[in-house]
Amino acid sequence: MQWLLIVLLSVESSPAPAVAGWDEASFMQELNQAKEQALHVASEIRVDITHVVVPVIVTGKDGRPVIELEAANFRILDDKEEQRVTTFAKQEVPLELGIVLDFSGSMVGNYALAHEALLKFIKTLEPRDRFFILRFGDAADILRHWAHPTPDVVKSLEEDSILKMGCTQFTARNKKPGDTSPGQTMDCAQGSSTTVLLDAVLLGIQYFQKTPPSSQLTRKALILVTDGVDNGSKTSFGSLKNEAKGTEIQIYAITVPPKLSRQEIAVDPVHQLTNQFQKYAQYEQGKAFLKDLSKDVGISGNPNRRVLAMEKIPQLEDRFREVVQDLRQQYTLVYPLPPRDPSPKLQWHSIKVELVPPVKEYKVYHKNGYQSN
Repeated sequence: MQWLLIVLLSVESSPAPAVAGWDEASFMQELNQAKEQALHVASEIRVDITHVVVPVIVTGKDGRPVIELEAANFRILDDKEEQRVTTFAKQEVPLELGIVLDFSGSMVGNYALAHEALLKFIKTLEPRDRFFILRFGDAADILRHWAHPTPDVVKSLEEDSILKMGCTQFTARNKKPGDTSPGQTMDCAQGSSTTVLLDAVLLGIQYFQKTPPSSQLTRKALILVTDGVDNGSKTSFGSLKNEAKGTEIQIYAITVPPKLSRQEIAVDPVHQLTNQFQKYAQYEQGKAFLKDLSKDVGISGNPNRRVLAMEKIPQLEDRFREVVQDLRQQYTLVYPLPPRDPSPKLQWHSIKVELVPPVKEYKVYHKNGYQSN
């Protein structure tokens, strides 16, 4: 079974820092390639399904994962008909993670710390895990394609100015007289007033679906690090849920609350405090949206397992670790797609997973169905 991890991080406008030694021609070539890839990924998708993959979490009375169960302890029903599980896996399953970075308005000043947390997280992944990185502000694009956490990949991420500084675009700047440094000096534009969160999540799902199937069973998850605000997406919430519903992709969200400096409040306390209340109202609305999005996608059940609050950026590394721990403590059940008469329209098929024998103190969380024709 496969997993996808998407991380969303936000950004506000501030004076544009300069990046010395930047090769403008190479940057523009990579940017155009990324745009072409994004357009290709966004094209119509059709997936032929031969098996149904069901991620399952079992928790005990204390709320902690129960990880000692075996295949014989599970019974799975598809449209109320019992199915034969052909593949069963526990913690050893590799992960496929899509990391989606929100470069919109709320992360200016936090890029360096977020970049550091991201690097530490990637270094904890196992060699057989893989990830991609997607960013968004007023548009969404793939920043890094699928990669394993090799030393060379980590080193390239360490030196990535776009990730470190949260740049949405670079523009050439004339050198000052006497500047003999090599390469073209570029200005880094940070932040955007528009946020296309829904478009970014859809692009992440589609990018994963465009990926050639792996020869081994993996798990996939999207992890969003964001305040949950969306004010510019062309994708509707309903169409996004329909696209994600029934897939084995799990969605996690790491929420970042808005912050206002004491200096800003001292300058204009009435206006800034009013602005802060508005930001917190948007933040709470965003959290509710993320819970609604994640609760029925991948694994249904308690949405609090899918939305993790973060008070400040240094906690990002801990939240990454919690997500991966949650992913590694799951079960994967696979069964052949039941034969059905062809239908011109997608049909919803319900799934129910039961324990054998039943244990009253245990709770079972799993995806509640899928679509097929």
